Amino acid sequence: MLKFASFFLVIIILFNSYIFMTENLFYVKIIGHGLFMPFVGIMYGMKRNWQFGHIDQLIYLSCLLGGICDIVIFFDLNEKGEFLQIVSNFFVHSIFVVIFRKEGAFVFNIGNTNIWKIVLPALISFFFFGFVLLNTLPNLIFFVAILYAVQIVILAVLGFYRPTSSKSYWLVAIGIIVIMLRDILYSYFFYVYHTSQHLLYIPLYLSNAIGYLLIVHGIAINQNEKRQIYKKISKKAIADSINSVFGKKVKPNLFESIFIQQ
Repeated sequence: MLKFASFFLVIIILFNSYIFMTENLFYVKIIGHGLFMPFVGIMYGMKRNWQFGHIDQLIYLSCLLGGICDIVIFFDLNEKGEFLQIVSNFFVHSIFVVIFRKEGAFVFNIGNTNIWKIVLPALISFFFFGFVLLNTLPNLIFFVAILYAVQIVILAVLGFYRPTSSKSYWLVAIGIIVIMLRDILYSYFFYVYHTSQHLLYIPLYLSNAIGYLLIVHGIAINQNEKRQIYKKISKKAIADSINSVFGKKVKPNLFESIFIQQ
């Protein structure tokens, strides 16, 4: 089943890369791009045997927000759409930062700290922001872009300091590097070339897909290696999770009751 899901995900990636280059209907692009991140969440669930621990819940949430992030740019909101996409990405990355901390990533708590794991992401992010983007960003996006540049450095540094097995570590580390490459391509595509170079979208979208796949897969491997058994995902587990966040009673059969009332 997991192999079939992997094959289907590859089809989604290729399909989304192709339809951007053609004059397809608006809803086709929305459906195609909106499917990717939720399907990454489904693959994560399969890999984890549908367990529902705290990190699992955060992954599912990040994939849901990631799906929204992927489609918002197609609503023809111009600068507002770009602003919303950056903000959505910011929240997705914030969830990954929380996950890395829960995995034990802490820069100055590890012996023989390699300063280059901190310096290189910072140099790449701030050099690119200062010398390439500074004079091209619209006013609406300027300040949120500064916050995003700082956050991507924090994400990278914590990702490079995860105390995990070699396989999990390198999957996430490479995924973060690819996401940083995605951000550079995104900046050129939207702010330097103003979407006029359509061929640039293909490596942009591929790096987006590959980066998130590697990060989520690496987190799944680390969770499985811990061999902690949580309750399986269910309506009751979701309701309990919502209750723990909002402190309100949510019935497991909430959705059924809504439809019955209608």
